[in-house]
Amino acid sequence: MVACVEVWVKNISNESLEGKTIHVLGGTGPVGVCSGILASKCGAKVFLGSTRGEKVGQAIADEYNARFDVNMQGKNIGSDEAIENLLQTSNVIINAAKAGLQVISKPQLEQAPELIVATDANAVPPAGIEGVDINDMGKELDFTPKKAVAIGALKVGHIKNKVHHRLFEMMRESDKPIYVDHEKAFEIARVFAAK
Repeated sequence: MVACVEVWVKNISNESLEGKTIHVLGGTGPVGVCSGILASKCGAKVFLGSTRGEKVGQAIADEYNARFDVNMQGKNIGSDEAIENLLQTSNVIINAAKAGLQVISKPQLEQAPELIVATDANAVPPAGIEGVDINDMGKELDFTPKKAVAIGALKVGHIKNKVHHRLFEMMRESDKPIYVDHEKAFEIARVFAAK
């Protein structure tokens, strides 16, 4: 997911993720945490959003900050007001909240002055981010102030499948056991996302 975000931030702004503000909604689960770690390693200012409050988000952030030498922060996303507040500074939104739950509405996105990429990992209706379709890959959200682009779950999943296939090939090609982590998978994902 972060590899796709990185490509589209570059396409739109000609910049890297360095210094970008990224809010990961549902950021305390495995997809959210991994996305946050990778984005933080790219130099982004990452906030792990939790509907259970900022303290819960910060506790998870602290655990993984220490483990992976990153600097993520917790964020409350437990109300419409909290979502609307974070959208004032978001360059990128990554929705990793549970399937079938709309976290951000179209009217909220219309009030997101800095948003350039909205990514939704949710493939179950309703969309986690209203207006982001499961098959989107760079579709303009023309109702947003900066004409942000959308990245949908199935397009991200397609990249993920290619990464998994390549990792299995690497294992098969090796004469001895190999060990891969999320950072190695991210390197491979960057190659496929850039195509």
